[in-house]
Amino acid sequence: FELGTTELGRRYPMIVVGTPSNIANLNAGRNDAEYWRDVRSGEVSAAEALTQVRTRPGFGFLTGTPHGTESAGGEATARMLYELTARRDCANLMRLEALDVFLIPARNPDGRDNGVRTSAWAFDHNRDAGTRTQSESKIAFVAGNEYPSLFYVDAHQQSSGYFFPPNEDPVHHELSDASIDLINFTFGPALQRKFNDQSQQYNNYFAYDLFAPIYGDSVPSLMWGGAGMTYEKGTNEVYGKQVWDHYLAMDETVNVATREKERILSEWVKQWEEAEQQGANCELESNELVSPLHDTILQQPNVPVCGYYYLPNNHPGDTAQFIRELQEVDVEVYRLTSPTLVNGAHEIGPGGTQNGVTLPAGTLWIPMAQTQKHWIQAVLGEDPFVPFAYFYDVAQWSYSHTWGM
Repeated sequence: FELGTTELGRRYPMIVVGTPSNIANLNAGRNDAEYWRDVRSGEVSAAEALTQVRTRPGFGFLTGTPHGTESAGGEATARMLYELTARRDCANLMRLEALDVFLIPARNPDGRDNGVRTSAWAFDHNRDAGTRTQSESKIAFVAGNEYPSLFYVDAHQQSSGYFFPPNEDPVHHELSDASIDLINFTFGPALQRKFNDQSQQYNNYFAYDLFAPIYGDSVPSLMWGGAGMTYEKGTNEVYGKQVWDHYLAMDETVNVATREKERILSEWVKQWEEAEQQGANCELESNELVSPLHDTILQQPNVPVCGYYYLPNNHPGDTAQFIRELQEVDVEVYRLTSPTLVNGAHEIGPGGTQNGVTLPAGTLWIPMAQTQKHWIQAVLGEDPFVPFAYFYDVAQWSYSHTWGM
């Protein structure tokens, strides 16, 4: 797929690999992409979707080089592309039948070709997956939204060693149980075993949290319900070894998803109805710790949230952009057509809730009773309810503040 062009006019490709039948039915025929999107939106029930987990392929993403100076991940996706398309052994054919694998070799083509970390506007793409202010972020994550994935690998580079999940605390409380369990108990342990077999150096529970909905791991996890995972390879070893370790991790990720596809896809399916029911009950997900080094949770989400409203006195251009950012990832936004009396209304700030508040016609209403409930709370919530006092870098955010709403 030619997804678009960068700010400096470079091509932005995404390659998808699968069997001829799967590729033919990706966006036509049985239309697997539309089907899994309808599962995520609730238009297809979990009961019906569970009958399809054996026969329809799941989706998985392998991406690299969100920072232009971290090229080894992109090189590893090229090696994966070769292996997936050139091998004729039974194990590889099983992978192609089970999964459609999407590859984005460079999420930051301008930075890669110019030897700089950031975008053409000197902006860090790895802080932009949520709001998508940069063209390349919008291209990657809006396109990815069409193919909700079981895993999303975001390949970076660090100073030494190799990092893959499980992550350091804190983890945002709205990550679904399906996503957290997939990261911590399926992919993480499998990668540990693979690297132990190869006698490769690695670390887990180290530095990288899964908290702010801005990164190439937290955003796919919250938005698409799969395992969004940062892989970081050290630059202190020879370049071929850097590429090899990324390839090794990507290859095993695809192998695991193939071996356990029916279970993984079943859990992925069931989470969407669970999210909608949580929203209907005005319930937030509880905080949990993922690192065995920690045992005390600072706080739990302690308020019911049934939805978010925005009064019709905001700047119309900002309002339009705000709505667009939500709707392009399938959040449902409504507009009141007449004045509506509500109880339990709360404006962001130190005040409490009020009863008998009349919302005027034109008020935007975003109910939590929808399948994208986790994403809604993560980006609109006033308080992220941090469970553990550590932050990789970002501690607070809210679209309401970002857009001045």
